[in-house]
Amino acid sequence: GLLPSAPGHYYAAWVSGPRGTVPVGTFHWRKGGIPIELWSGVDTQDYPRLTITVQQEGADPLPSDQVVMSGLLEDR
Repeated sequence: GLLPSAPGHYYAAWVSGPRGTVPVGTFHWRKGGIPIELWSGVDTQDYPRLTITVQQEGADPLPSDQVVMSGLLEDR
């Protein structure tokens, strides 16, 4: 249900847990309906919360406070 990101902005995905927050990918979602594949270099059992933020291009690469989606990952 995400709308395309505004010009000059993009979405960033993060996983977080007791050990901190780790980036797992970025996307614009301008074509919609196309699956987005995120990749994590950490075990998501240790970082069970997935958060999607809106980021401004050229800004600090840390998670912004503009959270558009957040939830817990299911065990697989």
